[in-house]
Amino acid sequence: MSRENVHEKAIRYLAEGRIRIRLCNEHDAEIDADVRGLGAVYSTGRNADGWHCDCPARTIDCAHVIALRIVTAFEPRDAIR
Repeated sequence: MSRENVHEKAIRYLAEGRIRIRLCNEHDAEIDADVRGLGAVYSTGRNADGWHCDCPARTIDCAHVIALRIVTAFEPRDAIR
């Protein structure tokens, strides 16, 4: 059995309902969420500085951020017109 990669883990987190969105501000492209990982809940989101997560990986390539990005779409309103 092979180990799941980060994208597979993110999909599993979604399927298992491990994301709780606390704040979603489309106008400012900000989102804050809790993502339950393996044994802990991590604060994940996006703000003016970009995507973030407080998990030990400390990278935007972690499964928590990837899972949140899968269910998030921020588009500037002017670009949609």
